[in-house]
Amino acid sequence: MDQATLTRSIREVTAPSLRNYRNSRKVMTIKGQAIYVEDILKAALISRSNVLLLGSRGWGKTTAEHDIHDGIFGGKGIYVRAHPKMDERELFSHLNLGKYLRGEVGSSRELREVLEAIHNCCMVVDEITRLPGISQNRVFGLADGYIELDGVRYQIGNGYSILLASGNVGRGYDGTFALDGALIDRFPVIINMDDFLPTAKDDFLRLRSKHDPRVPKILNGERLDQSEKLKQVFAQLSEIKATMSVVIATLYLTHALGDCSKRGIPKLSIAESLPQACAGCSQLTKNCGHFMGVSGRSQESIINTVIALQQIAIAKHETATEAASAPHAEQPPPLVVDDMADVLEVFKTFFGYTGIVNSQHVVQKYLGNPYRFLSDIAAITQQEFIAQTDNIVALLRAYARSGGRLEVSEAERLVRPFTHDIPDGAGAAVRKNPWRFIGDIVGIQ
Repeated sequence: MDQATLTRSIREVTAPSLRNYRNSRKVMTIKGQAIYVEDILKAALISRSNVLLLGSRGWGKTTAEHDIHDGIFGGKGIYVRAHPKMDERELFSHLNLGKYLRGEVGSSRELREVLEAIHNCCMVVDEITRLPGISQNRVFGLADGYIELDGVRYQIGNGYSILLASGNVGRGYDGTFALDGALIDRFPVIINMDDFLPTAKDDFLRLRSKHDPRVPKILNGERLDQSEKLKQVFAQLSEIKATMSVVIATLYLTHALGDCSKRGIPKLSIAESLPQACAGCSQLTKNCGHFMGVSGRSQESIINTVIALQQIAIAKHETATEAASAPHAEQPPPLVVDDMADVLEVFKTFFGYTGIVNSQHVVQKYLGNPYRFLSDIAAITQQEFIAQTDNIVALLRAYARSGGRLEVSEAERLVRPFTHDIPDGAGAAVRKNPWRFIGDIVGIQ
């Protein structure tokens, strides 16, 4: 799959804007391009990444869900509005399994016919934090793309399915249940909408629109089903291999940020004693004892999300470049290759609610805002990365030349092309800094 074909497919499937949700506040920068909430949602769709929208009531979480469910999947998905008394039977009733629940299925063939009703690839759980724990267990399967009945797993969506959920975390209103950590881990994209509220212009345009604010406009309009196109783009996107720089940057989030700087052991092994065990360590000033590294499950999610966002950025840049051909049109910013920065953007934006931060420290030092906390961690990481660039790239180049599996071009792309010789002591330098895990990759003992 060549880049031009993929970009054309992505532009086609993402061209329609969300019908009602409007938000022009920038969330992040990927490849030098401004990325907004709508871009993130579309990146999640093309990469089959589950999305959890958090935040206060009344700021568009449900509207965005409706826009995707009705305007992108033609209203053919499974829509569940959770409440504190919802049990498994009621949850299953939303999956059109009434016949099964009534005991009217007498054969395997009939069961398969019933299960065809869940071929829809979009599932929405509105207010998931109002779902009791026992019912949350059933959402595990939905998040992984299957439903389990009588010990048998049945695939949802014929190879493509996505779960959209919304909820309120830590706001304390009645009926809220804590989300299971393992369930949260199944949402690669978690956005606190309170951090990226619509601008005054967005609200002005929304208020000027002529429709009943109580009813999403799209419910009375055209429903567009792009599920087949999304499946095709997802298949195309799956063929893209992550660059070595994206992989190395992602591994840093686990094997460097996840290690105790003082002892050189995983923080998870001493988690119960943190941050007290960090007393006297100079790295505590960099918040080292107040967060964990990302989980092994999250590594692949980060890579897939970064690839999808980068492709969205490329498509946006091409669209903007074409529009800029008009007289007096503003030129779009150039595409920028900085994979480390892109990975850190994903990390700081989506991982504040995954359980890796010390919530008490965040409340005391960051006004309870984990996004601000991880933004500081990302900035420190970027500085450390720049300081060790020469040594890291030199080691990877040396590994490639010695017959390792890394391509020289991949090593050089870690940040920028390098032409200088390998500096003396590069291996020793890396062994003594947060990037020492690279020694495992290149075979340094």
